[in-house]
Amino acid sequence: MTSAYNLTKENQEIVVRLNQDIFNEEKVTKFLEYLMLENINNSSKLNEEQAQQLADEIDTKIWNAIKERILEES
Repeated sequence: MTSAYNLTKENQEIVVRLNQDIFNEEKVTKFLEYLMLENINNSSKLNEEQAQQLADEIDTKIWNAIKERILEES
């Protein structure tokens, strides 16, 4: 029976080999993206208030970028 996965370390990298008969490429990609976000979250120095301010700023910038299109469609 073929192993579902294999982990090895090479220099500063962890190499993961997955059995393509078992793992769906799209789901593996989503899982790796999740791991990247978790890493960013864990290394973030933002507190909850700063994160909310950043989210509000992003919302405002997105709204300003698309509001004319949205209002024209109404």
